[in-house]
Amino acid sequence: MTFEPCGDDQNPATAVTVTVTSLDRTTYALDEPITFEFRIENTGKEILKIPWTPNSADLDQAGPEAPYKYRRGDVSLILTDPEGRRAQLSEILYGSEDSPGTLRELLPGQWFTVRGRKRIEYQPPAWGQDELRDFVWVDAKASGSFAQYDGSFSPEGGASFTETCIPTTSKTANKVTVTFQPALSSAPGSDPDTLSSALKSGLH
Repeated sequence: MTFEPCGDDQNPATAVTVTVTSLDRTTYALDEPITFEFRIENTGKEILKIPWTPNSADLDQAGPEAPYKYRRGDVSLILTDPEGRRAQLSEILYGSEDSPGTLRELLPGQWFTVRGRKRIEYQPPAWGQDELRDFVWVDAKASGSFAQYDGSFSPEGGASFTETCIPTTSKTANKVTVTFQPALSSAPGSDPDTLSSALKSGLH
């Protein structure tokens, strides 16, 4: 896959504000899934096209050997430890102009809700380790982030995906304090991937 991140080249005219509206708890073990809910509001000046399905299989494709284009949205819960190191977990949304109903227009001032259930997917090796060693817990700040990418698939040359970030300013509306304790062994049948919802409410 070829991936082009946004870097610092953001577009102030296309902006969203992400609010953490709920977490299922305020204390977790590091290997436990977190259920979260975000409100994502278009606070920019332009209409945004938002991917609307959590299932990539909903995108119409002519066949496994046919090229196609899509849009991907990453809705991320960012967990920042006292030293500023960041862990995160994300729900992924998909959409395509060729698949009716998988893209929605979000007018300035409109918002929608995303719900998800995930374990931490990326955690720097030193994340929270000082506090976990000294106090057996770490207080982190939970905030939300939203990013979008235009992608394409080409079957030529052994098949490849290319994704390019869509410059959008993602603003954080709030930060919620969450306490983490050392990881526990996972309980049977609690695989969060089978519980992931990422289902959105209607536009508001």
